Amino acid sequence: MDQRLTHLACFAQKDSDVATTGLYNFFIGSWDLERTLVSHNGTPMGTVEGLATFSPLTAATMEALQERSAQSASNQILDIAQGAGADASAIKWNAEYCLLYHEECKLTMTTETGTIVADAVRTYVYMFHPEHPRALQVRFWEPSSEKEHLKHFYTISSLQDSARDGNIGDGNWSIASAKASVMAGCAEHLCIQDLYRVTVALQTASTFRIDYHITGPRTNYDANTTYRRSPLSA
Repeated sequence: MDQRLTHLACFAQKDSDVATTGLYNFFIGSWDLERTLVSHNGTPMGTVEGLATFSPLTAATMEALQERSAQSASNQILDIAQGAGADASAIKWNAEYCLLYHEECKLTMTTETGTIVADAVRTYVYMFHPEHPRALQVRFWEPSSEKEHLKHFYTISSLQDSARDGNIGDGNWSIASAKASVMAGCAEHLCIQDLYRVTVALQTASTFRIDYHITGPRTNYDANTTYRRSPLSA
């Protein structure tokens, strides 16, 4: 069995001997991605295709991240899917278990005047913890902005066993992909007046999904991304 799938199977069984960096090992490497953008009225808005990579951070970046994490109040944020589960505020994140996420893609959007094709780039920091193998925290990567750089995006304090726990989410916005996954979890992020509801679903040793359900005064759409392990990771 693929080592990464073994990690997921162990998580699902709550094996106490599972490698503590299992999620770190699962994500690291290159992934082909496909993203669909769909308005809440069902109208297709566009597609995104490209390559995403998860790479270890440099020592200097780790130091900056540790400093920002120590000053941040973001650990007060709880995973909305956990209820009485683990408290994310009790997790002391370690920058040594971090990966830099970077995607380079082509965005294709259809408008009233025609089709628009543009380059799209996105970068985040994914944080893991050796003593909380199901925990995940994501931060923005904006070196040009002192205010936004390493700012908290969302925290999932414990990915759940999807088959055991049934629906992931509050019932109103649960993503179908989570139900068929090995592990999944949800979180929220409020960006001014726009609410991002995030579902992370690990499906197999070589596929996972991240789905955003976004609502706001002027923003109402879903951004659903499927990742498949790239041959570049072989």
